Amino acid sequence: MYSNLPRSKERLCVLIKCQLIHPFDLAKFERELGREWRFEDLDFADARSMLDGLIERGAAELSFTRSPSERLVVACWHHAALLASMLRHQGIPVRMRAGFARYIGRDSGLHVGHVICEVWDGQRGRWCLVDPDREKVDFSRREFEFASEAWKSLRSGADISGYRSAHYEGVAAIVHLLALDARSVLCVELPYWYDPEIVQASSDGLGALDTEQLSLLDRVASCLSDVDASLRELEAIRSSGELLKEIDHSEEMRL
Repeated sequence: MYSNLPRSKERLCVLIKCQLIHPFDLAKFERELGREWRFEDLDFADARSMLDGLIERGAAELSFTRSPSERLVVACWHHAALLASMLRHQGIPVRMRAGFARYIGRDSGLHVGHVICEVWDGQRGRWCLVDPDREKVDFSRREFEFASEAWKSLRSGADISGYRSAHYEGVAAIVHLLALDARSVLCVELPYWYDPEIVQASSDGLGALDTEQLSLLDRVASCLSDVDASLRELEAIRSSGELLKEIDHSEEMRL
């Protein structure tokens, strides 16, 4: 299925949007779909299962002309996972990143949790941001608030009442994406509904976390501020089991 992928990141984003529909965009395809569709995130936990799902609904190829009824209804994490899979097939280094997209929900005052890709640009010798869900390529880092930045804002006393991610808000939304981002840069790409226990603890606010937990999250945020220099430390944190004792919340989400 990846034998004739476009080399352009822009074209890859277009191709992905011809295979996947974000649940928030379903209204745009109401006429073509012809029936009520639900979000299908939990049915597709990795790139391989998404490809299998696309084969079941249409031809065994990634087509720019795939009809909306043959696409998968999945969130931003899935878009990023599919792009990462494609780029790695092409030999291009890429890692998924979690944070808050400043270009989504800006008018409503919300800080919307989002997952994108950070792609290595070999010619320029730097990482660039690519959002396959919103089809944005090599955009400014000022448009994306990484989870570590949001955590530091929280710790400095900023108002975080408008922060949202998946099934969390406020402090828990930030901790959720901080853990997701830490996993992602280590290429431990479990879907977003796997959370460490500390996310649940943070649901009652910053005051619910003890000194040790706060120190751990500060340490993780510091590492994520300079990922390339901190991969070994992040791996040590994960290997110790301090942060990433994942809990599968998929059944709760189904309910």
